[in-house]
Amino acid sequence: ICVIYKDVNYLKAVVCENLSSDKSFEEYDIGKEKNIEFEDKYDVFVLFLMTHVLDDKRLEKLLKDIKEALTNNGSVFVVDYAQPKGLRGSFFKFVLNITDKDAYERLNKENKIFNKCGFAEGRRATFKRGYIKIIHLKQA
Repeated sequence: ICVIYKDVNYLKAVVCENLSSDKSFEEYDIGKEKNIEFEDKYDVFVLFLMTHVLDDKRLEKLLKDIKEALTNNGSVFVVDYAQPKGLRGSFFKFVLNITDKDAYERLNKENKIFNKCGFAEGRRATFKRGYIKIIHLKQA
């Protein structure tokens, strides 16, 4: 398992803590490591709250590198911001625009890049309140 994230936060710490108990994994902070080179093959990649911080060119390169480092039946899980509906969604976008402008501008724009890089969306889930989404990608 390979976890890629930007900056350390509480949710990332919980994810990695649960992974470390019985599975081997590596982790990369995309904010500190500008060019990640994978030396091993992985069954699972988790892109954790970081796809919105990369411009299209850098995200495309990362996804192509991930595809090369993914085993044949491997999976990629993208955990990132979602856009809730209704008044809650409007408020969330307002707050996100103030606190994380990159995330606001890239909200839900990555799907075309996933397809372009050879991934197909499997399943999608959204946490109860709709702020965080999980997208399961498989190789197309």
